[in-house]
Amino acid sequence: MDSYLSDDRIKIDLKGKIDAENASTLSGEINAILTDAPDKIPVFDASDLKYISSSGLRVLLDIKKRYKDEIFIIDVSPEVYEIFDMTGFTGLFSVRKKMRELSVDGCPVLGRGGSGVVYSLDKDTVIKVFYDRVKYPDIEREITVSKELFVAGVPTAIPYDIVRVGESYATVFEYIDATTLYSLLLEDQNNYDLCLKVYTDVLCLLRKTIVKSDKLRNYDAEFMNKCREVEKILPPELSALIKEFAEGITPGEGLVHGDYHLNNVMYRDGNPMLIDLGTIGTGSELFDPARSYYYLYLYKYGISPYMAFSPELSEKFYYDHIDLLYGDRSETERREIITKIKVISYISGLYYAKEYLNEPMIKAMYDDLLVDLDEQLKVVPK
Repeated sequence: MDSYLSDDRIKIDLKGKIDAENASTLSGEINAILTDAPDKIPVFDASDLKYISSSGLRVLLDIKKRYKDEIFIIDVSPEVYEIFDMTGFTGLFSVRKKMRELSVDGCPVLGRGGSGVVYSLDKDTVIKVFYDRVKYPDIEREITVSKELFVAGVPTAIPYDIVRVGESYATVFEYIDATTLYSLLLEDQNNYDLCLKVYTDVLCLLRKTIVKSDKLRNYDAEFMNKCREVEKILPPELSALIKEFAEGITPGEGLVHGDYHLNNVMYRDGNPMLIDLGTIGTGSELFDPARSYYYLYLYKYGISPYMAFSPELSEKFYYDHIDLLYGDRSETERREIITKIKVISYISGLYYAKEYLNEPMIKAMYDDLLVDLDEQLKVVPK
């Protein structure tokens, strides 16, 4: 029996026919694999499974009883899926039908992001091929959330399905014949006002949109966890200020993109389109502006996504965006909001940087973040 390890899962192949004659042997083999990997959750690959009887189903059921986590049975043929469905196993396991297999050979690359590469499949569809480090549940979550957001009125591409490209997972979406705001601004700075308005309007729409879904990330809870982790590595007086600050952040029900920048908003003929929804969730309205500010902060270290722009243009765009976003607030209130945004950004930066302090540039940034955080926490409004 073949098995393959990943970060927190172990994939186990189910092959041929599983019935009363070989169910006991199968049970022994699976248990031996799981005994050798006690901290791993099984994922059953049924791509070569032709048939499974009630005896085989009982083997899987016995395995299921040992785990609280969701257990996947993937690449299931239509015939075997019907067995799982009729016996109620689709309610006990996450059973996934066998995926279509596509090729991107000869397909032009449209873009590269943090989670994968986007290709033009044909004139109507694009395909995003995920890097191997991206886990299947996260890919499934992204396409499910994309459908929910489309129904809720968020301007985004229509998602179709999850497919295979070689050994990688991929998602198929409708083709958007549009240009990113980043490209529009880079091509012609006369597009500045248009890009600024569209960028702000889309974020305002997100913040007003309420979507009830257990697939959405909870950014309020994630930020509290970041604060607790950062507190552990800071002096007591600074940790106390972070704790007080975190408890004062008002939770939100609106949407948070989680990676909101000019490359993730597209535009054509008066119509904006939001893309790259794998990080979407709910939470405080401050989180997306804080993420954008972090990109601005990274500029001086040469790792910002806005390096094609001058630092002066990047900074001007950001603060014009904040003024437009909070145009109904007084100047004093906007200054207070910016201070909170900076504190959130610095805490998030410390949270990520602390794992890479052996790299000189990251260590230098970490030290700067500590100084800047200390300075802002002293003036943040209570």
